[in-house]
Amino acid sequence: MNASDIALLVIALVCLVTAVFVVRLLSRLQRTADALDNLLNSTRHQLEMTAERSRETMTQVQSTTAELTVQMRNAEKILASAGNLVENVRSNSVLVQKALLAPVAGLGGLVAGVSKGLEVLAQKRSKGEKE
Repeated sequence: MNASDIALLVIALVCLVTAVFVVRLLSRLQRTADALDNLLNSTRHQLEMTAERSRETMTQVQSTTAELTVQMRNAEKILASAGNLVENVRSNSVLVQKALLAPVAGLGGLVAGVSKGLEVLAQKRSKGEKE
């Protein structure tokens, strides 16, 4: 074995060690790539599920908002009706007071007149009895 054979043998051994190292490195890189691919698929799946839940939630929020808008409009109508009712009660109270007070005031005068008439009649009777 001469020096060139030994140099070739050393070069071959270095190439063999390098090849083993490269193969192991490629194997680790492949496992890392597979793990990354799995992670990406899992993340994609989770994002798709989250997006679907978000769409469902948005649909529910829109539905609830529409229902709330309808209920608010109904409440506004009820409040307007209640306001009209209160105004009608006030107006009718004034009319009833006017309608009742006028006859009662007239009755007061009538009662006073009847009382005076009874007094006069009583006085005439007492004078008639004395005579």
